[in-house]
Amino acid sequence: MSGERSSDPWSGPSRAVDLDRVEVLVLTVGDREHALPVGDVIEVVRMVDVTPLPEAPAWVAGVINMRGRIVPVIDLRMRLGMSPREPELSTPIIVVGRGEPAAGLIADGVSEVLALASEAVEPRQPHAAPALAVSGMAHAGDRLIVLLDPKRLCDNTSHLSLSADADARADAGR
Repeated sequence: MSGERSSDPWSGPSRAVDLDRVEVLVLTVGDREHALPVGDVIEVVRMVDVTPLPEAPAWVAGVINMRGRIVPVIDLRMRLGMSPREPELSTPIIVVGRGEPAAGLIADGVSEVLALASEAVEPRQPHAAPALAVSGMAHAGDRLIVLLDPKRLCDNTSHLSLSADADARADAGR
């Protein structure tokens, strides 16, 4: 199994050990480094106008129109329990969601794509605190990087994703 590639490198207690290398996108939220699996990242865009949604969870900043598709946007600072910060034009939105509805994640910055040796990745321990959005930890030199699970980060947002085509079909059915 050594060298096997998986689209979800942190799903399961021994999966990370089975991979030779794991590529992650390193981002900053507050003064902490976090990372997402590169395979789950669709693209990184600069901040655009985010339309707020009434009655959405506090960590849902709103939605954006991305080439005719309505994409929910999550404020990672709020989602991870930090105080909110007003975004700037240079603030990145990381669009994730391979094989599922896309979502945008607002981070404070994006720094690099990093290839980690499998030994440097430790999956989340089942007896650890219930930080559901955290899938594990990684060591890169003397850096400690929190690995995030995009599926768990985006829980409860799939109903907010709509394409312009789906809207047109819904209108035609009325």
